[in-house]
Amino acid sequence: MSAPPDGFAKIATSHGVDSCGSGSSIRTMETRVANTGDQNRRRFRRYWMLAGPFGSLVRRMSLRLLAAKPRLSAPSGPEDEGFGS
Repeated sequence: MSAPPDGFAKIATSHGVDSCGSGSSIRTMETRVANTGDQNRRRFRRYWMLAGPFGSLVRRMSLRLLAAKPRLSAPSGPEDEGFGS
């Protein structure tokens, strides 16, 4: 895959769940940004100074909402009819 032309940013977000023993887990969210070119990096830094705190708030709120949802158990065997049954 080739790099995008100067003046662009690539943003990737990942979500993860790690087991921490019986009945507990840790949910994580990570966001990465790759800027193309020094000028774009400076512009993005100014933008992120304004937008970054709101983005952090949205990520924290979404993790709290996910943590508040009831736990779903994995299907136990072939007698389960699948998702949503």
